[in-house]
Amino acid sequence: REAAALSRDVRDLRRRLEGAGRGAQADGDDAAAAAAADEEEREVLRWELREAAARLRAAEAGCAEVARDLEASRRWTWFESGHETRDVLASGERRAHMEARYGC
Repeated sequence: REAAALSRDVRDLRRRLEGAGRGAQADGDDAAAAAAADEEEREVLRWELREAAARLRAAEAGCAEVARDLEASRRWTWFESGHETRDVLASGERRAHMEARYGC
């Protein structure tokens, strides 16, 4: 959910950055002040976009790592269920250990 929210934030910031500075046109000193304000707004949006994109990349990397961990766990469980359980008694003791202890 967090990755989806970050993805929406990145899209929204990109839209806002594209639309920044398209306000009403002014004359003279007002135009210079408006241009400076627009540039400042764009710079803030660029910074927010970089931060949101970095958080999104981190979230996506975390999701990928969780997916790899789950797959590794699934494979290990499958491997153990096919091999390990034949050598383990109901009490959880390995047959080889029991045979070594009792000399069977």
